Amino acid sequence: MSRPILPRVGAISGALFVVLLLVSGDGDGTALIVLHLAAFLLFLPFIACLCGVLREAEGGTGWVSGLAFAAAVLGIGVKYGSVAVVIAARNLEEGTAIERAFADVGAAAYMISLLPLALCLGAVAVVALRSHALPRWLALGSALVAIALAVNGTFIDAEYGPAFLLFLAWTLAASLVLLSGARAEQTQRARAAAVAA
Repeated sequence: MSRPILPRVGAISGALFVVLLLVSGDGDGTALIVLHLAAFLLFLPFIACLCGVLREAEGGTGWVSGLAFAAAVLGIGVKYGSVAVVIAARNLEEGTAIERAFADVGAAAYMISLLPLALCLGAVAVVALRSHALPRWLALGSALVAIALAVNGTFIDAEYGPAFLLFLAWTLAASLVLLSGARAEQTQRARAAAVAA
């Protein structure tokens, strides 16, 4: 009974990640920061589910799908570091040199987090295009978003990464594709069980 539910939980986690991240925005209130942190935690089951699908399709050692997972975890870890800086900066007097330094560290960590996320989506694109584990449009979208993230991530002095919005859109699309695949798999199992009975 739990086997068909787990892929759906992983798939839904990606959509929840996007929704919570958009709801939390850039606010520095405690509730908004908690939502922000929860959103990034929800990305982990999603990427684990996606990489499980890719690893199965990749076959062999599955090292490219493993690379996608490792890069995603690194990106989320760096992003968590940027949130930690925001939390610490809340206690500093606004406009001081140290407060500006904290803001700069947080912004730099945000931009740096785009680079491992680019590697993650690049690895996803390689496996998905070779194995057809994902629809072609989603695999190509992964490659394009990876390029946008990589380019955007090199502007380490910037304070905003517009490519991250593309990453959110891709994550939502992938989440919905995985969810529809999990439902289709559950339906096939139910039909096979009915035929066998």
